[in-house]
Amino acid sequence: MRYLRPVILIIFFPVALSAQLIDTIPLGSSILKSAGDFTFETTVDTVNTLVINEFLASNSGSLRDNYGDADDWFEIYNYGDDPVRLNNLFFTDGPAEPFKWKLDTLVELELDPLDHFLIWADDEPEEGYKHASFKLSGEGEYLAIFSEDGTMIDQRYFGAQITDVSSGRYPDAGLVWNFFAIPTPGTSNTTPGVGTILPAPSSNLTGGFYTEAVMLALYANVVGASIFYTTDCTEPDTSDLLYQAPVEISATTIIRAKLIKEGAMDSPVLTISIIMGDTNYENPVVSLVAEPEALFGSSGLISASNSAMEVTANMEYIEDSRVLFREGAGIQLHAPGKAKPYSLRLLARTRYGNSWFDYSFFNGEGPDKFKRLILRNSGNDNVNKDLTNIHFRDPLIHWFGKQSNMRTMVFESLPVYVFLNG
Repeated sequence: MRYLRPVILIIFFPVALSAQLIDTIPLGSSILKSAGDFTFETTVDTVNTLVINEFLASNSGSLRDNYGDADDWFEIYNYGDDPVRLNNLFFTDGPAEPFKWKLDTLVELELDPLDHFLIWADDEPEEGYKHASFKLSGEGEYLAIFSEDGTMIDQRYFGAQITDVSSGRYPDAGLVWNFFAIPTPGTSNTTPGVGTILPAPSSNLTGGFYTEAVMLALYANVVGASIFYTTDCTEPDTSDLLYQAPVEISATTIIRAKLIKEGAMDSPVLTISIIMGDTNYENPVVSLVAEPEALFGSSGLISASNSAMEVTANMEYIEDSRVLFREGAGIQLHAPGKAKPYSLRLLARTRYGNSWFDYSFFNGEGPDKFKRLILRNSGNDNVNKDLTNIHFRDPLIHWFGKQSNMRTMVFESLPVYVFLNG
């Protein structure tokens, strides 16, 4: 399904950068670490019997707090034989701020032997003593426990996480960290999980417009991993096509491929839009690919005008026949009404890939990274059968506002074509 002539409008958001720190520290070891501008030596205190046992840094709803929020969380565990007093412990997501948040209650709080304690990392301490004053980054970060005198009790550097997949020790308090497809907040980590998240496969084609048949090659780059792929826009699994040799593509095709290997977490999905035919589009193309049922099913986003729904998708930005930008995104209806095609809102979230659309869509005008893009149908100024509407009235007004240096927010805009699932 193809939408013609909507307009991208960008809402400006301030830019924030996230550090990506990756490592693990065995209990009882002493190592030299460097984090940003800080270099320091740390020694895990083996006398204290508390450890960070499990955490989830990208939560879409697998667990909710008492306010109904799907927040980040982490779990501490007492592996000793005696209760441990928790009052006045400090927790942090930055090694330079060991006293960032204090677990402070009006009553004595102890963690019994072999027991677990769950803390919400939601940056909402006003919600109660179990709610920390920081969040965890799904792109990778740091988490630590400190005592009142500044002694580091336990810490964890972690890399990029997968939404609703926790990271934890196996067994409880063990030295091995694995990923758990079924998190166990507040209880023991009883299943081994997997130690590896497979990387997405790669391809010889970048996608975009082609005028003649091409040969598609996919590469696993992981020993023992198999590539499964689909051509119907669904996400692949082991029941789909097994890639064994290059495939000839002679018609418009959406390729979705992933790596699968026993004992490892499936890779993210690689999506490539191979569009055959006319390449003479005067405007850029935004190709959106999502599960067909989620878009066009009986309760889908488009077919049912489901304004409460957010669909996982892949976005490709195509200009001069080539894919210049590719990213995972969430799709919502934007200001749904009677006018069709519907306006769509694209959201950058960690659970889809990255927390920003890191690309300059406007030739250097405005920011070069965005949290949200809007594919706008121009509402009641949309092109009609009588051709009495101009379609670009709203962008024109914003352009005048920009030229007049008005002290108000204006939007950058760009006419594009939108393809849904090819």
